[in-house]
Amino acid sequence: MLYIEGENELGQMYPPTQPLTMRYALATDEEEEEEEDAMIVGKTMELYLGPRVHPETNPAAKTNEKTDTISTRVAGGELVAVVPLIGMATEEAARRCRDVIVREVEKTGAFRCDRAGFRVSTFGPMYSLRPRDNEVSLKVMPISK
Repeated sequence: MLYIEGENELGQMYPPTQPLTMRYALATDEEEEEEEDAMIVGKTMELYLGPRVHPETNPAAKTNEKTDTISTRVAGGELVAVVPLIGMATEEAARRCRDVIVREVEKTGAFRCDRAGFRVSTFGPMYSLRPRDNEVSLKVMPISK
């Protein structure tokens, strides 16, 4: 959060954006990958920094900053499956949603899920105790035949 509040290479402040996303990396050991409770081995907060409009004057378009705790980059598109997370966004609740996504996506036979991680996105006021809307998403890839 400090990054968008001006603690970055340019000292640039960014307005709070939606959603705030936490990306969870899961253990990729072949045996653990099949288990629903694979160990979380990493966690990264993701924020949207604004459109790539007028890159010569828009600090958000400068995407080469990297420090020990912050890196910025242009993110490309990807295919994801999403379900709402009702209630508190706990790890247990997020894993249940992830399991639903995996089960339903794999039923189609047309896609496979990236089992290396999942995301929890939060929409709503950042500095408030008011309820927020949460969703869990998982990257999916078409199965080529």
